[in-house]
Amino acid sequence: EWYVVETHSEEDEGVGLGRIGIGILNQERQPICSEDRNLMVFLSGELYNTAQLCRDLKAKGHHFRDEGDLELVLRVYQEKGNRFIHELEGVFVLVIWDRTRQELIIANDRFGLYPLFYAHRDGKLVFAPEMKGILCDDAFPRKLDLTALAQYVRFQHLLGERSFFEDIQLLPNASFLVYDLSTDSCTVRPYWTFADIAYHPEVSFGEAVEEAGRLLRRAVLRLSSDTYRPGVYLSGGLDSRTLLGMIERRPVISLTYGTQDCRDVYYARRISRAVGGEHHWFDLPDG
Repeated sequence: EWYVVETHSEEDEGVGLGRIGIGILNQERQPICSEDRNLMVFLSGELYNTAQLCRDLKAKGHHFRDEGDLELVLRVYQEKGNRFIHELEGVFVLVIWDRTRQELIIANDRFGLYPLFYAHRDGKLVFAPEMKGILCDDAFPRKLDLTALAQYVRFQHLLGERSFFEDIQLLPNASFLVYDLSTDSCTVRPYWTFADIAYHPEVSFGEAVEEAGRLLRRAVLRLSSDTYRPGVYLSGGLDSRTLLGMIERRPVISLTYGTQDCRDVYYARRISRAVGGEHHWFDLPDG
């Protein structure tokens, strides 16, 4: 019952969209459509601090059928056009099909925490959260990207937007992709970078530390005070211990991946016990 599959297709337009969910986030039926059905929205993830944005849109005459994130994305797009993405804060990847403009719009959050791969070739755009979703297309050439392979051998990581296949790219964080069906043109541009954060030379190091701590605590409390059970990936490291210590709800479920009796497993078990948590360990056999 937790497995959700929702799709939409328009053969005359050459558009097919869909999503797979686990029934926890984004419980609204998807896609959500405008009243004239010329706008369609799919969303994976969640938006934060939406109350004021909803009030502003209602004051401008927008009618909300519900208070969900999908509805909010639809109304912000209707009000702001392509500038709508600057109004959203959260962790997400979203797709808007604008039938009137013959445009498909894809955008993700500022850190790109929901991965999305895409391929634009032979007159079509294909995208999915995993590369195998694109490789389901039998016409797609499975050609290894040798530069990506060299990067992985050298750095154990791919750099930039590369994937292991030529013509498949990872959508960068804070990106706004527009695909024009009428001209088969695809453009990707950033809508935010770290350079957009204002520099304040008058702030002392101590003040910066205090403010960073305040923001971190606010973020942890926001994400652990909703209706879901909070959980922490716990190791012996300082960062995960800090997050666990800032969560006010108890008990907290914690997870550790590692070989038995390694340092992370040993300390995570002790740390969880100290705060009365519910701890789970998953072995990594054969390395």
